[in-house]
Amino acid sequence: MGATAANTYFRWEVTPGQHILVSETENRAPLVVDAEAGRIYYVWQEINAGLFQPRSELHAVDRETAEIVLRDCYLL
Repeated sequence: MGATAANTYFRWEVTPGQHILVSETENRAPLVVDAEAGRIYYVWQEINAGLFQPRSELHAVDRETAEIVLRDCYLL
């Protein structure tokens, strides 16, 4: 769906059901989201140093945490 950079984010509307988000860096980091109608989900992409390229992990986060972090981010 696109490439991220520091302090950026995406917003997607999806159909209810299971979706798999994957961050592809030196590793492939999947996160399964079981989307329910009318709910909003927030996912944090953590980037760490890898051997040859950065490594990543995806984490589901709560709304309060996401709203604080998103204040300093830009929609892609």
